[in-house]
Amino acid sequence: MTIENHTINDSESIRAYENRIRIFTHDLQQEKDPKKRAITALYLAEAATTLARLETQQS
Repeated sequence: MTIENHTINDSESIRAYENRIRIFTHDLQQEKDPKKRAITALYLAEAATTLARLETQQS
């Protein structure tokens, strides 16, 4: 069985950032505490910005 290294632990890949965005979006929708929502929104914005940058570099 061959496993490609880039899929095992590539926390800086486009796929990893897409997954982060899904998680942060879900967390933001579920969170009721305004302070925690604000922090989660900041993390979501940062992940989305990084994803956009990675996608631009890939083009």
